[in-house]
Amino acid sequence: MEQSTVCPWCQTEITWDEETGPENVCPYCENELGDYRTLNVEIERDDDAEDGSGGDGAKSARAEGAAIRSRISDDMDMDSFRPVNLRLIALEGKLEAILNEQLEVPECPSCREYMIEAGTQTVGAAGWEPAVPPAVKRAILPAPFRLVWYICPNCHHAHSRLAPDDRERLLGNLEGED
Repeated sequence: MEQSTVCPWCQTEITWDEETGPENVCPYCENELGDYRTLNVEIERDDDAEDGSGGDGAKSARAEGAAIRSRISDDMDMDSFRPVNLRLIALEGKLEAILNEQLEVPECPSCREYMIEAGTQTVGAAGWEPAVPPAVKRAILPAPFRLVWYICPNCHHAHSRLAPDDRERLLGNLEGED
């Protein structure tokens, strides 16, 4: 016997086999199949405070906003929301220009934001002992070589990759004849 469900996000009918059972995620749009996540905000209005005076109305509006924010944070589990970096939002245009100029734009493994290129590091013979696999019988990545460092502007995770020229040299060393 087959069961049918309609995805509330993409409106696609999903038919599940009895053996596999219903899933929690839509196979088409990959959204959760539960209820919509909604946020209910109750605004209490004090009609006596609205007497038309500008100064008192602004104070009561600020107080009302603070009461709403405190009620939301008290009622909801704020750990389920992704934190927002307001400085990153302000710098969004500048970051977009930097990312457009980069040769590669890796995604941060921690928070999935795009990473910006911070610079290159040359690894010399003094701090590097290359591995010599028996199958190749030579060093697959002899010094010196360069690493390109990327930094995530959101979570500040640092990540490095082998520079493009040294990637080609690595592949050549792996392909080389004995």
